[in-house]
Amino acid sequence: MPNHRPLGRAGFTILEVLIVVFIIGMMAFFAVPKYMKSSENSKADAARSLLSTVAASNRSYYQDHQRYTSGNLTSACRTATCNVGSGGGFDSVCNLIACKYLPYQNYDGGPWVIGTCDPGSSTTCGVQGFLATAHRRVKSEGPNGTNGEPFAHWSYRVDASGRMTGSPDNLSGPPQPE
Repeated sequence: MPNHRPLGRAGFTILEVLIVVFIIGMMAFFAVPKYMKSSENSKADAARSLLSTVAASNRSYYQDHQRYTSGNLTSACRTATCNVGSGGGFDSVCNLIACKYLPYQNYDGGPWVIGTCDPGSSTTCGVQGFLATAHRRVKSEGPNGTNGEPFAHWSYRVDASGRMTGSPDNLSGPPQPE
C-alpha cells in the first residue's frame, strides 16, 4: 500500500507566522523598556548605597583630621599614600582609601562617578553644603549632547547633615530617595 499524506494542512500559513511574529514583537516592545528602567534603578540604588558610605567616610575623616576631602574617586587612588594636610583647605579624596576610611574598588569601571566635597566651600561641588555626590557616568555623547540612554540621567548628593537628595535630569529617571 502506498504511503499517502493525510488530507489537510502540512505547516503554517504565512498569516499565522506573521501573527506570531507580531505578538512576540509587541511583547518585546513593552518588556525591553521595563527591563532597562529596572536595570537603571538597580544601578541608582547601588550608587546611593555607595554614596552614603562615602559621605560617612568623609564625615569621619573630618572628625579625625578637622579637614574634608574633595574630588572624584578614581583608580589612581589605589596607589595614594595617606597624606593629611595642614592649615586651611581640603585633602585629596584618595586619602579616604589611603588612610583606610574606604576600601579600594574599581571606581573608574562603575556606571557612576562618586566624589566628595567640602561642605563649607562652593568650589568643590559647585554648591555649598554637600559632603558627597554621585552621578551617572555618560558612556558616549550622542546628538545634542545627550548620551542616548533612556533612564540614565540622574545624580544624588548628601548634605552635611547626612540627608540624601536626588536630581534626575528627566522625569523618567530612577525614583527619588525619601
